[in-house]
Formats: sequence, C-alpha cells, structure tokens
Amino acid sequence: MPVLAAGAHVLRPLTAEAFRPFGQVLVADATYTVNLGHADRTDLLANLAHRETTPQLCLSHFDVRPMALPATITELEAHPYTAQVFLPITESRPVVVVALAGADGRPDPETLAAFLGAPGQAILYDAGVWHAGLTTASDPGHFLMAMWRGSRPDTLVEPLFRPLVVDLAG
Repeated sequence: MPVLAAGAHVLRPLTAEAFRPFGQVLVADATYTVNLGHADRTDLLANLAHRETTPQLCLSHFDVRPMALPATITELEAHPYTAQVFLPITESRPVVVVALAGADGRPDPETLAAFLGAPGQAILYDAGVWHAGLTTASDPGHFLMAMWRGSRPDTLVEPLFRPLVVDLAG
C-alpha cells in the first residue's frame, strides 16, 4: 500500500483478494427466479462465524454519514467473538480501515490497510479483526449489519497510538 507520510494511507480499491486477511468482500451468486415467478433471488454467501456459547443473531440498520477526505481515523474497534457483516441497501462507497490483532491483542500498526469500496459491495469482518467504524466517502449510505450476540461483551475500542490519515490517490 502506498504510504504518503507517517500515519497516512492512500485508499486502495476494495477487492476480495486484498481484503482476504481481514474477512470477505461478498460477491453475489447468479440470480434466479423463485416464489412461482414473483421474485428474483441473488445469494451472498458469508461465513458469519462466531465463538459464542449462546448465539443470537442481531440485525441492525445503519444510517451512515460520509466522511470528508482526507479523513483522520483515531480509533479502531474489534469484536473478538463474532464476525460482522455490512450489507448495503443504497449505493455508496464505504471507507474500510482494518488491522489484524498483534501479539498483545491490540491493533498491529504493521497490518493497517485502508480501502475504498465500490457501490454495492458487502463487507464481512472476521471475528477479532480491528476496523474503523463504518463510514462512506461521499454519499450517505444505508446498511444492514448482522452479527451474533451472546452472553459476553463483544465490542472492544482501542485508540490508535498515532492518528491515521486516509485519502484518495493524487
């Protein structure tokens, strides 16, 4: 990833291959007709894995306001017991900032990556992956979010040692 300066990253295109260490970029399968011809169905196959002993599926709706670029990211969050998936309802370009957990469990600055999603891309963060709160680059977005809930608190928030600035190339 091109580095502009210490603590700065250029947003690169969100692709399944580049995002694989952090989770999945969900891609739609073929569309087919169901319900006696009254509906078309397209499946997104997601591995919504969890480490919960008493899982309950949680569905949430997110109204996401865009962030002006360049943007400063000051904290990341992680969900150690469950994957988390964001499914777009409207066309917007999600800003996706992620990091793997280091040996101490905190975000590893060496693994920080910043992506700009395309309209319609669905994003799945693997359990334990550190990520910035969901935002978009220009237009507001509406997303459905799914994750498992259990008996343990499952949201960790960690301030970054040094703020991260993300921007478009050029």
